Amino acid sequence: MKIIIVGAQYIGSISGGGGVHVVELTRELGKLGHEVLVLSMGLGDNKKEEEIVLEDPYNPDKKRRKALIKVVRFWTSDSAGIRSPFEGTKQQEIDRLLEFKEKVLEYLVQMNGKDVVHLHGHFVIPAMAKELKERTNYRIVNSIHTFESISEMKKGADGAGEKFIKIMQDMEEQAVIHSDCLICRSREVKEQISRLFPDAVKKTRIAVISSGVSSVFIHHPGSSPQELDQVKKKYNITGELILNINRIDPSKGIENLISAYPRVYDHLRKHEAEDHKLSLVIAGMIEEKNKWYYEKLVRLIEGIKDPQIRQSISIHQNISEKDKLNLFDLARIFVLSSLLEPFGITIVEALAKDIPVVSSGVEGPKDIMELSRIKTPFSEALGGILVNYDDPGRRADNFFEALKYTFDNYSKVKKSVGKGKKKTLKKYAWESLVKEKLRIYKSV
Repeated sequence: MKIIIVGAQYIGSISGGGGVHVVELTRELGKLGHEVLVLSMGLGDNKKEEEIVLEDPYNPDKKRRKALIKVVRFWTSDSAGIRSPFEGTKQQEIDRLLEFKEKVLEYLVQMNGKDVVHLHGHFVIPAMAKELKERTNYRIVNSIHTFESISEMKKGADGAGEKFIKIMQDMEEQAVIHSDCLICRSREVKEQISRLFPDAVKKTRIAVISSGVSSVFIHHPGSSPQELDQVKKKYNITGELILNINRIDPSKGIENLISAYPRVYDHLRKHEAEDHKLSLVIAGMIEEKNKWYYEKLVRLIEGIKDPQIRQSISIHQNISEKDKLNLFDLARIFVLSSLLEPFGITIVEALAKDIPVVSSGVEGPKDIMELSRIKTPFSEALGGILVNYDDPGRRADNFFEALKYTFDNYSKVKKSVGKGKKKTLKKYAWESLVKEKLRIYKSV
């Protein structure tokens, strides 16, 4: 089968989980022998067209370790000088994505055919479904990785504003109406679609298919003691590690984690030992438009009075995949503090690595950890703890209570991780998820 994948992020322009998702999907499709064409945004010195060999060295099936993917990239008027498709102001981002969309659309109209076109993105690229339906014979599958209008609304005063939210909602509705099948990553997101666009969903088939965990997290043999020692020095890890990996973005609610952390540190010193040490590592991609948020977090850390606690927190940008694996191998607890999370791939990665998770009780995490209702301040769930996020004024307090409970009852919480890992390997391995995608491609 020939599958055309459209997404602003691919190898050479990845700045978030959506890009990683597309790479993993194309790798699995290619490994199964399908013809995959990726249409992506060109940045910097990317090649306009190339064939990329994606390897999967940890896959035990030696016959299916490599995939050959054809990539065609499209440059916008400013993409040669940026590092991310989403750089700049919200207006600049939208203008860039609209320009990219028009170039891809022209390319697809010229090709035309009955192949499956799978659109990936937030709102601009998924909205391409409307014009593709009107001008071509393609079968349209849409994956909206997050409903950005909801994300921006949840940011409140830090969000994009009413004007841009309306633009997003209009494009999201176009995507819903004109897709042969719409894929969302959790049941809660499907319910959000039904609430936002009750009339549109009547015309469109909606499937819930989660994102997947890379085989490297499943089959990687583990880091050596020497590697782990080097990473400890590099990231200033001097005690038990609380790990937080995500984009440095206001929607990730990292300030709640930082506010809770000193109280957790104090609690362990009082109840474990005075010299008990703890480290908090926050790592992820920072887009230029979110530099203010990074600076806000730095100021919050600098405001911590106790120097030992203050110096035990570090924020790191753009870490390597190797360092990411090593950090997971070192972590005592993995934390996700997002205000909005359609899925939460890092939770799945943590569970695959046998690490207890403490997460905000929002859309995706509730789905992954199989808990729909969360008590105040938190509830135990599959693989860890979900934090009640209903009251914005209580989020940091609830996080403190959840982290304190996890440390105090670590053996008990850890037991549920085994069940979470078993489910992760069964439900979220890409080898399984790609079969679900293929069933949808064939059905349309």
